[in-house]
Amino acid sequence: MANGASRGTNHEMHFREFLEKTNGRDWVVVRNMVGLDYEQQQNYTLTITAMDMRSLITSDKQLHVMVRDKNDAVPRFTVDLFTGTIEEEQTPTEFLTKYNGNPIAVVKAEDADSPGPQSEVRYRIISDGDNGAARLFRIDELTGGIFPLEIFDREKNDSFIFDVEARDNVPSSLPGTLGPNKGCYFNFYL
Repeated sequence: MANGASRGTNHEMHFREFLEKTNGRDWVVVRNMVGLDYEQQQNYTLTITAMDMRSLITSDKQLHVMVRDKNDAVPRFTVDLFTGTIEEEQTPTEFLTKYNGNPIAVVKAEDADSPGPQSEVRYRIISDGDNGAARLFRIDELTGGIFPLEIFDREKNDSFIFDVEARDNVPSSLPGTLGPNKGCYFNFYL
């Protein structure tokens, strides 16, 4: 079996062919010998060559192997720290009007799984310490946009620190994980 790789590369060890005889017919069974990882390589093209040992005539057939992705990648934030600012004594409506509906800040996480529900990232505020950030801010679950829910007074509190979780949208295939892949947390300073 040839696979387009030069001899001695580890690609040749991914698959192996086995000859089987069933009901007087010869068959070739191709098996993968190691686990395949979609994030490493999404497909393989194998060339199987049959040879008549008497005439030495050969015939090739290509086999295309498409690796199906599992939900095994955890969303990762694009930066370690997100910050935003807002004016004090400004109502949420005034903020939205002044900034044309734009958020205070936008958090962003990426998931390396193949396109689809397993790589669609959702966001939520998960802890807010003693400052009640979950009551003071809302996060758009789909875009990661963070918006004010209250009027802020700088003399009472000039900064807020809270954690945001990024999670994907499908049950995880990682061992010992229940629910979607999650666990990417970061602090947001306002």
